[in-house]
Amino acid sequence: MESNGMPTKRPGGRPPGRAAYVATLLAAVAGAVVWALASAPAFAAPPASGPAVQGDPPACQDADAWRAALAQRPDAVQQADALLALTRPACIDPTLAPAARMALDAWRADLLDRPWPHGYDALPAATKARLHLRRAGVWASRAQQLALAGRPVRAAAERAQAELDSVRRANLGVDDRAELVEAVMLVEAARRGAERAETLARASARGLRLVVHAGAQPGQTCVLLFAAEAPEGAAGVAAKAPERLAERCTTGRVWPHSAALQPASQTLSITVQAPDGRAEVWLFRADGAAAAAPRGRLVSPWRVDVLPGDAAVAPVLAQWQGGR
Repeated sequence: MESNGMPTKRPGGRPPGRAAYVATLLAAVAGAVVWALASAPAFAAPPASGPAVQGDPPACQDADAWRAALAQRPDAVQQADALLALTRPACIDPTLAPAARMALDAWRADLLDRPWPHGYDALPAATKARLHLRRAGVWASRAQQLALAGRPVRAAAERAQAELDSVRRANLGVDDRAELVEAVMLVEAARRGAERAETLARASARGLRLVVHAGAQPGQTCVLLFAAEAPEGAAGVAAKAPERLAERCTTGRVWPHSAALQPASQTLSITVQAPDGRAEVWLFRADGAAAAAPRGRLVSPWRVDVLPGDAAVAPVLAQWQGGR
């Protein structure tokens, strides 16, 4: 009802329509809260990443700004820039405990799998290549962390390989080489982790056994190669202690599941994350005397060669020149 053109108040002093207005406002607030809760995992702070240890420190200190950018519903280009910035490998503390690194890699994987707005197909080819490369490295790292935890790794290893297979090397720049080398090493290590049982069987057949154990110094991990041949002699004769062939220690992180045996030689390789965070390959190999020994007999001394990333993946990259 109206009187003199003015709305008539209802009992209680509230103008008509206020209840509907409040209901609409509450619905809008609830919708915003629901959207924020649904989006929060994609741009919330990671579980732990540690301080910047490589690269340009300011680039690693802009994480809050990039997370804020993701919260504003960016377009495809802005989202790609934010995802690549927030998942930089150089901004991860290499001394993170395994559980913390596993949680961080899970967060990075979820972030990179965030749904895309319209415009992804129009992204520059170089940006798409970098996204695939970053996902390859993240999923390979996840495979390693799962292996260390005794959990199945095949799905993560296959995802890492699929992402690497999607990279067109021609679309990568000179500045991307370091990450490419690292990703190739990690994906190869993850693949070997998925085939660990077969690797152990082949090594045992050749009389080799690799043991990873804590070193004498705090935080040190050592890799020891034994001769695991069956003892010779009549039944009932006490077996002699396994022969120690070679050993090397590090304060970095050893990936036991990455061990691989070269089928044509007495060489066993294993991937190690050095203290500075870069991956390298240790090659346990017999010297000339051992290589010339009769098949089935292992002769010391052995040596351990350390290959940096570039040298370790050079054969793979050489075959990859025109492939993808």
